[in-house]
Amino acid sequence: MLRWGILLALAVLAADQVTKALIVANLPVYSAATPVVIDVTPFLNIWHVRNSGIAFSIGNFNDGGRYFIGALAFAVAAGLIIIGRKSSSNLVVAAYALIAGGALGNAFDRLNPGRKTVVDFIDFHVAGLHWPSFNVADSVIVVGVALILADMLFLADRRASSSSSQE
Repeated sequence: MLRWGILLALAVLAADQVTKALIVANLPVYSAATPVVIDVTPFLNIWHVRNSGIAFSIGNFNDGGRYFIGALAFAVAAGLIIIGRKSSSNLVVAAYALIAGGALGNAFDRLNPGRKTVVDFIDFHVAGLHWPSFNVADSVIVVGVALILADMLFLADRRASSSSSQE
């Protein structure tokens, strides 16, 4: 089970880095001088923004902060891989792999000397209200957390009662 979880995390990392490279190569960083926005739907745009903070652009970190957050992401990914080795649930292993791959994707951006910030490009909005911009890594982290919550709320008790009835 561990092997496919690591492969999933690496696939997430690759997808995240490829999409960010495409954005960096094809769109200027959004500013008043270069207000380039690609309208995908009435509620979804693509643009190139940079995030030097953490979740939802909280904070503005200098080099020391970005190194700390980057190192913390690597530690979290390693911890999730270790914990995932002990899980008997494929859903939980997938969730941990998604979170680990997403954390590594954003860590690579922070630690990349050419970027130093996370590349965000998905702009979801409704009625003029914009959700903070995000990327593939952020998306899969949210999906991973949702899978863990779903497992905790709906499946963990079934597994526990199933394993206790087998004893």
